[in-house]
Amino acid sequence: MLTQLAYFPLFGLPLIVWGGLTTAVLLIITLSVGVLNSRKVNKNSKDDKTFLILAIITIALGLGHGLLGLIINLFDI
Repeated sequence: MLTQLAYFPLFGLPLIVWGGLTTAVLLIITLSVGVLNSRKVNKNSKDDKTFLILAIITIALGLGHGLLGLIINLFDI
């Protein structure tokens, strides 16, 4: 069942590909926010909270994408 979900076509690409692309984009955005926070470019108090929320979402999506990829490799016959 999970392999069917992973290979579900969405706009011509499997869903797992979209998950990987989304994870990569979120990683780049999280890195950018972290770099800007460390250089104190934006002195807004919400920047740390934004970084934390982005980091949690990125980690969750990355773990889900990785586990789905492992399940596909292990159980796809």
